[in-house]
Amino acid sequence: MKYVFTCIVFLFSLTGYTQEIQLLPDEYEKLQDELRIQTATNIDSAFAVAIKIGQSNNQIHKAFSKGAQAYLLKIKGDSIASIKQFEKAISLINSLPYSKEQVKTKAYILNYQGICDIQKGDLNAALLKLLEGEKLSISVGDIVQAVKFNTNIALINGEIGNYKTAINKAKYSEYLVEKNKNLYSSEQYKLNKSNIYLSLGRYYEYSFKQDYETNKSYLDSATYYYNKTILYSKNLITNKIKAQNNLANVYYHQENFEEAEKNYQNIVSESFEHGLTYDYAIGLYNLGNFYYWEKKYKRALTYFQKYDSLHVVHDIDKYNFVNSNYYQSKIYEFLNDYDNTLKHTEIYLKNFEKNEFKINEESVKINSIQNNLELKEEITLLQKRYQAKIFWRNVLYLSAGVIVFLLLVLLIRNSIEKKKSNAKYKSIIENFKNQLKQKEDFIQNVEKEILTYHDQEAVSSNMTINIDEQKEKEILNSLKNIEDKLIFLNQDFTLQYVAKKIKTNTTYLSYIVNKNFSKTFSEYANELKINYVVNEMITNSKYRKYSTQAIAESVGYKNATSFTRSFSKKTGLSPVQFAKKLEDEDFN
Repeated sequence: MKYVFTCIVFLFSLTGYTQEIQLLPDEYEKLQDELRIQTATNIDSAFAVAIKIGQSNNQIHKAFSKGAQAYLLKIKGDSIASIKQFEKAISLINSLPYSKEQVKTKAYILNYQGICDIQKGDLNAALLKLLEGEKLSISVGDIVQAVKFNTNIALINGEIGNYKTAINKAKYSEYLVEKNKNLYSSEQYKLNKSNIYLSLGRYYEYSFKQDYETNKSYLDSATYYYNKTILYSKNLITNKIKAQNNLANVYYHQENFEEAEKNYQNIVSESFEHGLTYDYAIGLYNLGNFYYWEKKYKRALTYFQKYDSLHVVHDIDKYNFVNSNYYQSKIYEFLNDYDNTLKHTEIYLKNFEKNEFKINEESVKINSIQNNLELKEEITLLQKRYQAKIFWRNVLYLSAGVIVFLLLVLLIRNSIEKKKSNAKYKSIIENFKNQLKQKEDFIQNVEKEILTYHDQEAVSSNMTINIDEQKEKEILNSLKNIEDKLIFLNQDFTLQYVAKKIKTNTTYLSYIVNKNFSKTFSEYANELKINYVVNEMITNSKYRKYSTQAIAESVGYKNATSFTRSFSKKTGLSPVQFAKKLEDEDFN
């Protein structure tokens, strides 16, 4: 199919050289607008528009056409043809005399090149092109194009982990679009808003991934901007697919696995149908990753292998390629296929260091450029002049320093973590020994609080729910009864379920749990489950030998991952480590 498409492009190109037409300024602008819309909607249609522009007898139009075709070829996955076409575009535009239109067109081509460099992972080259293009656009008063450059520079900051900078730049782009709304057609306005919202969604999602515990609110922001992207992408299939793909990632982080899987499958089908090679490949990788963590290893293997095949041909995403081979090595190890385990381990190790080094190198270069553009040339010259002389000395000093530093950090960290874990473990054991007495004290305290509650004026929250003493006592007794009968071990132990079971409403139940236990209902339920596991492990040596998945299921968790996270938060140890510590102490 790829070769058929290339032949069609070649024939159209020949036609363009032999049947030149004259495009009036208004016609040229309309075709440019149509090209931008079709690029986000239908790549083949966009190509047809780019070729039509190339049939113009105006050399500036021809240069723009070549730059646009180069960008579309990259989207199609033909990197070699894309590079050649960019060379022709730059050569042609540089050969033309200076004019406002010549400067604007060169900026357009640089923007296309910068985006392609970002997709290749060549971020330093991308930034240099985008900065040059932004400067050109500003020099001729092309505000619309300057906004695009700012948005794409934000994208580079996102790629190297400068998410705060990326978010600020993207929001500034949105501000500029709104401020200059009169410069955009309706379709251009929607396209720009869609692009900016898609980028903001990514930056918030990646910010969440930096620290899952402290950055939970970022996931809500990511969801908000992905939904905004979809809202503005009714006819923009490329952005719509990307937003849906990222929204599926959000569903996965929220443990809505059914919705995540459904979205991943839809994305693969839609991107394949529309010939979007990059998005199709990313969809395959995400499905492989999804099934791997769901422990459906053979299905995961199928999708990882499809992704790798596409990556080898089209150089899709080096980071995902490295991870794909890591997961495949683990799967083959599980399947006892040691030849393939070794094969994918070697691929992973070969590419991991190279990829990490490149990312770090790109990050350093980009931050250096952004912090001090004027000194870049001088610094680069100095670096080249003295690099050979000081290289080995620096390697020696740096290696020694890093090794000593890492050893100290590891020793200190291990010592601190060990002390924390032991302290937490001892505390849990001590709490268990006094459990019966604590339960009795707790019940007495709760009864006293109920008797004095209506005499107190201070309220711990803004809620103004009125519940009589008898009703509150009944609900607490019902909760105690549920605890005694271990009903909380059920998988469907939710606020709605419990409210229905004890014949009250969710508002009362939530309020009473919060008032008496200082927890949300979800936290209350989670603590009951974890406390049960801890007690069972301490008192039942057979229970300790269960797998993490089996223990998780025994207390109503759907998967071992979320259970392990909750258990570790409570005890400071994983379930396996906790069980081993009990065995080592011969605790029965």
